[in-house]
Amino acid sequence: MADSTDTKETAASNPQEPPLRKFSWSYWLILTTIIGTFAIYFIRRGPQATALAPSKISLLDARFGFTPVEALRTLSAIGPEGRKIYAEINKVDFIAFPFFLREYLLNTFPPTTRTRDRIREALVNTYFLGDMSENLFVAVMLKAYPRSPDFVAWGGCVGNVVKFSGIYASLLSIFYEIFRWFTSRNEKTEKTE
Repeated sequence: MADSTDTKETAASNPQEPPLRKFSWSYWLILTTIIGTFAIYFIRRGPQATALAPSKISLLDARFGFTPVEALRTLSAIGPEGRKIYAEINKVDFIAFPFFLREYLLNTFPPTTRTRDRIREALVNTYFLGDMSENLFVAVMLKAYPRSPDFVAWGGCVGNVVKFSGIYASLLSIFYEIFRWFTSRNEKTEKTE
């Protein structure tokens, strides 16, 4: 999967830098199983938190941005039981999920050059910091409900937008590496014919 010339040039140019990540099917399958387990949990618990709302509503984590009015409206609509479930979801999201998703995004078709590796790491860290800050501000909003200052909701919104931007950009990086892998395989096949 790796471009051997890119890897050798990178290693020779700076021996102090750690080696590039290598794709491991077993590690990737373990991470995929963990991420899938979290996804099942979130898919199951999310609707339970919003079930008592008078109209169809989504939790703040599932939106791309929100205003303080929307945040307060959501927390009011889901009621005390929904807020309790949301607080549980937020704890799971805050304590474990971002760490595993960060590792998953870094190790799914990892970049084969130092430059692309740095770009991927920056994008994934952008996601990670956004998700962690969003979770922190949502936890504060849940704890302080109904008297949460607007800047807390705006902080959660910024974290939310940064989170989704980082995820989408990281996925583009992964798709680019998949594309490079397929094109390099096709070039090798054509050379052998």
